[in-house]
Amino acid sequence: MQAAGNVQANGDPFGSFTLRVSRCTPVVGVPAVDLTDPARPERVLRLTTTGEVRIAGPGAEATRADRELVLDPGRCSTLNSILQIIDGEASGSVRFDCNLGGEGRVRGMAQFDYCGGNYSEHFRVAGRVAMPARTVGVSAFAPNRCTVDGGTVSFWDVTDPRVLLEVTRVPSDATIIKHGGSNARARVVSTAVDRAPLSISAEQCRTITLASGIGASLRVNSARQFFYEGTVQIDCSLSGGEEFAGVLEFAQCPGAVDFI
Repeated sequence: MQAAGNVQANGDPFGSFTLRVSRCTPVVGVPAVDLTDPARPERVLRLTTTGEVRIAGPGAEATRADRELVLDPGRCSTLNSILQIIDGEASGSVRFDCNLGGEGRVRGMAQFDYCGGNYSEHFRVAGRVAMPARTVGVSAFAPNRCTVDGGTVSFWDVTDPRVLLEVTRVPSDATIIKHGGSNARARVVSTAVDRAPLSISAEQCRTITLASGIGASLRVNSARQFFYEGTVQIDCSLSGGEEFAGVLEFAQCPGAVDFI
């Protein structure tokens, strides 16, 4: 388990404090992770898989309105959060700079990997994507984890969870030759820079395609887990001449669970 980061708060509602994040703990029964500083156990930075970011007191105090703060995207110049949980193994990162009203302000960043879980190695992801460094803060992305949710495949690197790539299938654009029969769009969330998530459509690409299907399934009692395999191809030019291009091949990528 590894976690590192800092949170600095000034003014209301909690006064001034600093967290030097060094621990991460999955929240039992909730798709969330608590990031903490052993020297300040009364403060908890909580991330959820929905992108919500909270600062709260530990345990029962976390449910008290006067001891909990949910960061409002409308009052933040930056609020990017990545949290992926598979088999109880959590990895992710967060970056934020938010106005709390009056003189209050909170800013911080943290990342964590191998937080709890079974450390599954059944994923198979191969390939690399060249990223627009000025926009997302990294120039190359080589993921080793993936999940499937409906028509979206999400990719990340558990050892450097500052970037999340989501590729979503859309109706084929095969009639537009210059887009190479594109059938997908992409979204990049990065906590490496102070920028909003980057969205890429077929109109910005020579081609962007997603081909996937069920590769296997596993039944345990009344539940059946599906695993997906496929290929993503990206060849796009963004504003300023930056390239967003590469090929990712994936297999044993966990997806939907049916209860039968």
